Amino acid sequence: MAWQPGYPDLVANSPLLGMVAQSKCFEDGSIGAVIIDELAPQAGDAMVTHQRVGGFHGSELDTILRGAGIDTVVVSDACSAGSEAARTASLESLGLLAEITTDELFSALAPQPAGVGA
Repeated sequence: MAWQPGYPDLVANSPLLGMVAQSKCFEDGSIGAVIIDELAPQAGDAMVTHQRVGGFHGSELDTILRGAGIDTVVVSDACSAGSEAARTASLESLGLLAEITTDELFSALAPQPAGVGA
């Protein structure tokens, strides 16, 4: 998440986004919006900067994923909230719309024996 300096692109229509404007965090180019080296994009990675709590609203994320043939992205370990109770409640609500799992992700990331998947 990042907003232009001065926040002209921030729509503070929720308490969380109001706090962003109030605390002046996540300005594009600032330390709060920088991706740490360990997670820096590699050649061929798509990078999407968004201004909403969810990465899909108002961004090109859906188009990029569909263009790459990706139709599943829900990973519970990648979801966060202000508290564990809020995170659990959000995941339970999301569970009404999608299956939430990490199993497929971990299988995809596991080292493969030589010749598998080639």
